[in-house]
Amino acid sequence: MEQLQPPLQNLGLRSITVYNENTELRLLIEEDEDNSSRMLAGYNTYRNKMEGHRTAVLQAESQTRAHRELVEKRALVRVLTERREKLWADLENPEGNAVKQVQKEMDDMRWQISAWRKMVTERRELILKEFESHTLIKKHIEIQNRRYDAIVKRLHCQLMKAQSCHRQLSDDIYHMEREIQDLKRHLEVP
Repeated sequence: MEQLQPPLQNLGLRSITVYNENTELRLLIEEDEDNSSRMLAGYNTYRNKMEGHRTAVLQAESQTRAHRELVEKRALVRVLTERREKLWADLENPEGNAVKQVQKEMDDMRWQISAWRKMVTERRELILKEFESHTLIKKHIEIQNRRYDAIVKRLHCQLMKAQSCHRQLSDDIYHMEREIQDLKRHLEVP
């Protein structure tokens, strides 16, 4: 017993020391918890204040023109991204609306091209017919010009002949009148 007593006292002193340390540590922990709860309360107050300021700033910002434009542009971007995603999904789908619309546009364009080609061939035929009729008319005009040139030459010849006859007759009349005058003089002289 005597041998066990000193280690027992040692152990008792150690347990008291450990107990004192534990109580000091509990006190420190309680103080730290109190400090942390105070600091947390301070932070919460600060957060609430900042939240209030943030709300006030956002509200003031929302009333500015730039913010409204920003909100509108964000909404527009959202709508456009959704539309782009729908279009991508539609394009990847072979039975999608975009593919059908493109097919329809291609069919319309093919129809228009065929209509234009048909119209072009019809106009070419009309132009060829017009060209043929113009060539016929030119030939007729050339023939008529030759005929009229021949008529003009004939008339010119007839005019020259008539003028020649007229000059001849004028000369004959002039000579006859001279002869008449000579004869009259001869008759008067006796």
